[in-house]
Order: sequence, then C-alpha cells, then structure tokens
Amino acid sequence: MLPIEVARARRTPIEWKAEDIAAPSFTGVRVLDNYPLEELVPYIDWSPFFITWELHGKYLKLFDDPVVGERAKELFADAQELLDKIVREKLLIRAWRLRHLPGECRRR
Repeated sequence: MLPIEVARARRTPIEWKAEDIAAPSFTGVRVLDNYPLEELVPYIDWSPFFITWELHGKYLKLFDDPVVGERAKELFADAQELLDKIVREKLLIRAWRLRHLPGECRRR
C-alpha cells in the first residue's frame, strides 16, 4: 500500500469539462416505499444463493454441470416457487432510501 502523498502524486490528471458531467435527477434523500418487488426480481444475482448451498459455479452454467446440475435445477425451481409466493402475497416490505450527494475533489 502506498502512502497517501505518493498516491496523490501519481493520480491520473483529469480535466473535467462541465458538459461531460451528467447531473443526477436529484440530490439529497429519496424515499421509495412499497416499491414493486416484481420489478426487482429480474435483477437478482443467484450466484450467492447457490454458493450458500455449496453449489459453487456461475448461475446458469451450474444447470449444465454434470455433478451438481440436476440439484441446482431443483433448488432453483424451489426458490422460484417461494419467490413467486413472496411477490404474489406481498410478504416483504420494499422500502428504499436513496441518497445522492455531490462529489468534490480538492487538489492539494
């Protein structure tokens, strides 16, 4: 690990232009209560789920694995059934707090 002074001396010089910097749609805190869970389901990363069950490998490729493929498919089907019930019966509360803060770099 480098001392902070060395890291600062080696920083990549970037000359930002105002037109290159996209402004966020809001700054501060935004609250999203009861966000539709069905909109989040397609973004679930299932790899940690399989790792928890000691089925190591990448999601989707696990299904073709000659050793654990069938078990991975069964486990995934069970998980999908439970997830469908959670979504259908609204068993989870989806409350998010988003906070966008302006960034700043002070040259030293």
